[in-house]
Amino acid sequence: MGHRLLVCLLIVQFGVVATLFAQQGANRDEAERERVKRAVENNSVAGKDEPATRIEKFLHRKNVLLIKEITLIGAVPGQAGSEVRIETLAISQVGEVNKVYGLRITRAAARGDHVGFIDFDELGALQTAFDYLLKTSGDFKATTVESATATTESRNETLNSASTEMAITTRDGLKFGLIQQGKQQTGFIQINGLSESTVSFGIGALGRLRNLLLQSRQALVIAGAK
Repeated sequence: MGHRLLVCLLIVQFGVVATLFAQQGANRDEAERERVKRAVENNSVAGKDEPATRIEKFLHRKNVLLIKEITLIGAVPGQAGSEVRIETLAISQVGEVNKVYGLRITRAAARGDHVGFIDFDELGALQTAFDYLLKTSGDFKATTVESATATTESRNETLNSASTEMAITTRDGLKFGLIQQGKQQTGFIQINGLSESTVSFGIGALGRLRNLLLQSRQALVIAGAK
């Protein structure tokens, strides 16, 4: 009788201890979830990078009245129905004479547009890069044709599998470039470093993009940019 009672007491005690351990484990899990949640929230606020462009810094001003002058310069169609829209921006604060000038680059998407900004003082380097890309695209094509004519079939296969990328990245992380894959050439824009923000297009559209950037720069100079 005493032995059975002792066994029953041990079973009850074991059950209580197991319940306590389970409860403590659940509490630790909940505490860990809260810690991770707070860390994510803190990082999203305090850990956010400083705006890279003058335009974004201006747009982040609080408790002031801002004036945005926006002009659509044009759009460049890409593959798979994608499109990049280019607009000039002139932003000022009420009561101030100085303005901030630049471009807004937008890639429309079903889940929200991808937007990037380019300061006016970046346009010179960007223009030079595009001139080089377009010149190089012609040099690439000529070199590819000559090599294909002068080499063997196995050499052609190696040539067609080779890939070269040239690109320039702005302060805001917009990446403009050209990819040469064998005989195929593809221009591209990538916004915010996201693959879903990438727009690809042919060399003709790359030339159109270059011309729109030139028009944008000229329009901003007329508006007062220096």
